[in-house]
Amino acid sequence: MTPARVTAAVRMRSERQSIAAIARVLGVGASSVARALSKVDSEHLLALVDQQK
Repeated sequence: MTPARVTAAVRMRSERQSIAAIARVLGVGASSVARALSKVDSEHLLALVDQQK
């Protein structure tokens, strides 16, 4: 997934959306979302969310 999609997925997941819902919105597979989110550690999570503000 692109960095923009990963950032969007992180934001949506922080809003408690399901992996399946995120995948539908982004137009990718649920496994792609799950894999991308698993690679994002807590430090990067905060940095990605802050970049969107």
